[in-house]
Amino acid sequence: MPQPVGTDRVQPRRFAIARRVLFGLLLLNSAYLYIANRASGPPRIPLSAFLYEGTLLLHLGLGIALLLFTILRVKAVIAAIREGRGAAAVAGTLTSLSLAICLATGLGFLGIGFGWLGLGARPMLRLVHDASTAGILLFGLVTLWLRARTRDAASLERRQARGATGLAVAVVLPFVALLAYTLYAPNTDRVIQNPLVPPMTAYDEGDGRGGKFFPASAQSVDGQFFPSEYFVDSKSCGAVGCHPDIYKQWESSAHHRGSFNNQWYRKAIEYMQEVAGVQPSKWCAGCHDMAVLLTEDPKHPGHSRFDVPIASHDFPEHDFPESHAGIGCAVCHSIVHVKSTMGNSDYLADYPPMHKYIISAGPVEKQVQKFLTRLAPAPHKKTFLRPFHTDQTAKFCSSCHKVHLDVAVNNYRWFRGFNDYDSWQGSGVSGFGAGSFYYPADEKTGQPAFKKCANCHMPDVASEDAGNFGGMV
Repeated sequence: MPQPVGTDRVQPRRFAIARRVLFGLLLLNSAYLYIANRASGPPRIPLSAFLYEGTLLLHLGLGIALLLFTILRVKAVIAAIREGRGAAAVAGTLTSLSLAICLATGLGFLGIGFGWLGLGARPMLRLVHDASTAGILLFGLVTLWLRARTRDAASLERRQARGATGLAVAVVLPFVALLAYTLYAPNTDRVIQNPLVPPMTAYDEGDGRGGKFFPASAQSVDGQFFPSEYFVDSKSCGAVGCHPDIYKQWESSAHHRGSFNNQWYRKAIEYMQEVAGVQPSKWCAGCHDMAVLLTEDPKHPGHSRFDVPIASHDFPEHDFPESHAGIGCAVCHSIVHVKSTMGNSDYLADYPPMHKYIISAGPVEKQVQKFLTRLAPAPHKKTFLRPFHTDQTAKFCSSCHKVHLDVAVNNYRWFRGFNDYDSWQGSGVSGFGAGSFYYPADEKTGQPAFKKCANCHMPDVASEDAGNFGGMV
């Protein structure tokens, strides 16, 4: 006799459909996050950044739903494991164990997001979480096939095994292809490499004679200006739970006092502008005054703040914070490409797509953003820490620590200015100085221990800052 709708026979079917939909969504969602976390570059447009954060929140929601589903079904799962026999029972047990580990590590990630667990636990949690997810897929598929092996072709088990295999093929093949592309696609931003032919004249450097920032070689993506508040907010990087130690180090550094908050520099630029005009002084601003040079003058749309004499907008400090920002955190960490080791601010800077939303957000939205950054810091790290910051440190530093003056600056001819990069490169310390008699050696092993700029000027110190490596920054 057929049972009416709403009886117990209908409920398990709906339960099974909901379970499959939930698991399928979670599988696709996980694949996207896995690829996005391993992509070579950061989000370049707001849509991709919002998509990542939305997918991350969806992942949390689906994970919590799967956890609740598992708690409701835990008795049935334990009974099935006890009643099982043979290889299928072993595979089913391993699937359940993988699921339990995956959910437990997911709760661990929530602890990191809320600050209950330290960030140091994240690498191991992520490794175990990824491995257990792979275990669910592998052991789950094996379990289905082992159960289906003893059934006829029209059985439910055979249909489930065929459906799962088809889904695995449909997801895994494009997933592997896309992952390979993100890992191995060429990304010229990652490497600092000199061009085959250097600029022939000063007017070929940067954006050229008509550029917004010329004679500085500095460029911005799409020629955009940066919002002024972007460069003056270094203090926010030192918020509790983020980078307070690094901020304190920067606050007492020469970089902090590298702009018009340094009265010696301020007088030098004011004098230069009186003698040579405003335009040549932009050559200095490419490295000293990004917060002024790369921002738009509100009184003259389309023009840099540095297109007018600096004496007109450097004091009082509270009215012109851009002039007193120094060389802040955002300056070096917004450089997405160094075009050569020629120096003279030969870099390309980009404005992070999420910044304008973060500064305009309320306290709740900012806490959510901080939670997501702790939970999955990959986009934040890729946005502000490029491979050349750590792998090619000396070449990166050369963009400002090596300069030359030319006709556009001195109205005379080419002159070499100060040049820390070539001095380092020609010395034994770099490992490239063939004529050097001094090569540093490791005290313990006696082997050569060549050094980059940061090894001496930014030595490792103990810190629990976010992003520390082995307790050091």
